[in-house]
Amino acid sequence: MGMSEDEWEHLSPEQKLEMRRQQAELRAREQQERLRAETEKTRIAAELEKARLQTWRELASGMGYGEFIRVNFLSGEGDFHGYGPIVPDSFLLPIGGLEKLRLRNRDGDELALWAGYQPGKLILCSESFASYSDYDPRHCAILLDNWWEQGEEYHVEVPGRWDPDQALLRKAVVRVKALKAKNCR
Repeated sequence: MGMSEDEWEHLSPEQKLEMRRQQAELRAREQQERLRAETEKTRIAAELEKARLQTWRELASGMGYGEFIRVNFLSGEGDFHGYGPIVPDSFLLPIGGLEKLRLRNRDGDELALWAGYQPGKLILCSESFASYSDYDPRHCAILLDNWWEQGEEYHVEVPGRWDPDQALLRKAVVRVKALKAKNCR
């Protein structure tokens, strides 16, 4: 509570008890504020994701087959400052879309992965790229369409950003499916 040991020693037992009670109340308020802030952050992230999906649905209403793909990360290990399993997740990508994907582990830690979709090709990279002409294949996994209409599974390793020999994502099972606009949910 901002006092020296000498000051603390001169307090009566009742004063020490009161100071400990005040300290406990302060810690409890700080913890509540942290929880409140984290809850608000989660709520805002959910609202943003909902708005993003709604925007895509509106865009997709006029699009035809294959103008979107669904990318499902079914399993794998990510480099979350040491390898650990990823939480399965799913993303929609439009043709021409360049997206930053966030994969998580069970503790909520995130790793960033950049994805781009052109007809017949999905690019997954450990570093960002501004256009399809400037990605660095040393830091990317490139998935080619063999049967996306039915859905296709790949075993993927995405090289690391600083060290391509150390994967950012390894042993990943990724399923890619081309969608009709009505299935973009």
